[in-house]
Amino acid sequence: MIAAGPTAGVPSMTDRAAEVEALRSAYQAVLKRIAGACQRAGRDPGDVRLVAVSKTVAVGRLQAAVEAGITMLGENRVQEAEGKIASVAGAQWHLVGPLQKNKARRALETFDVIQTVDSVALAERLDRLAREVRSAGPAARYPVLLQVNVDDDPSKAGLVPDDLPAALEAMGPLDALVHNAATGVIRPALETEDKHFDWTLGANARALVSLARAAVPSMPPGSSIVGLSSLGSTRVLDNYVLVGASKAALEAIVRYLAVELAPRGIRVNAVSAGVVETDALDVFPNREQMLELAAARTPAGRLVQPRDVADAVCFLCTPQAEMIRGQTLIVDGGFSLLA
Repeated sequence: MIAAGPTAGVPSMTDRAAEVEALRSAYQAVLKRIAGACQRAGRDPGDVRLVAVSKTVAVGRLQAAVEAGITMLGENRVQEAEGKIASVAGAQWHLVGPLQKNKARRALETFDVIQTVDSVALAERLDRLAREVRSAGPAARYPVLLQVNVDDDPSKAGLVPDDLPAALEAMGPLDALVHNAATGVIRPALETEDKHFDWTLGANARALVSLARAAVPSMPPGSSIVGLSSLGSTRVLDNYVLVGASKAALEAIVRYLAVELAPRGIRVNAVSAGVVETDALDVFPNREQMLELAAARTPAGRLVQPRDVADAVCFLCTPQAEMIRGQTLIVDGGFSLLA
């Protein structure tokens, strides 16, 4: 028997394994730096999404990157992405470069997320094309990010802030709004500063009011607004004073908005999740103890999964939840029922 060596130009299995491990190590190092920066800034690392720009990167290396856990890939040209996407499975593809209107259809058919909607005209075109694509099949919705020029610098691309409501309206009726961004400083109350409280309250509670002001004019009757809360809004958790207070404020805002928006036919509710094993727990010094306690005390016999929370949010956005108003739906497998 003759043992064949690697074909010229094709990496051996050993080389591929080494490449994957090197990418995984680099990726973890970047995540560690992000976590450290978030801790210094009082932010939740779980709020940060890392997109690896794949421009000029060969398909083989992208396949290794996905195997290493780097699953969000960004391309800045539609035509360059099309060939790669067909060959790299398991990735979520983001368009991170400028999008010309004449390539909008191809972008919708190619990418999972479009991050550079920088004008009302482009928003209108994407909405119109998305409706055409949906009529041809079960494709539902396309996530996009609106690029806003908050500095109002004419040399930079993006919507000026005053155009944001028009862009939202141009993208068609908004029938579901979910406030799921959260952050906060995890410290005892006496070790916090006023800026920590302002930051936490602003992101976790006040932002829901800001979102409602901008979005409600584009929301038809039957729409739904959902905020994400946590058990710390009513229970005392270690070092959770700022986040817990902000979540209590969020739930109060949900009740007030539910009454205020009821005449418009818009429902407002919250979902409060139990302990979910995500990157957000990394900022807790007692992370492992939290997971062990939750696993041992949850009557359902397992931890809450992100899908459990997402399913509850989706339910509140359906017509079946028509008469649920101003409530906080607890999704914790029964954890909070025990004394």
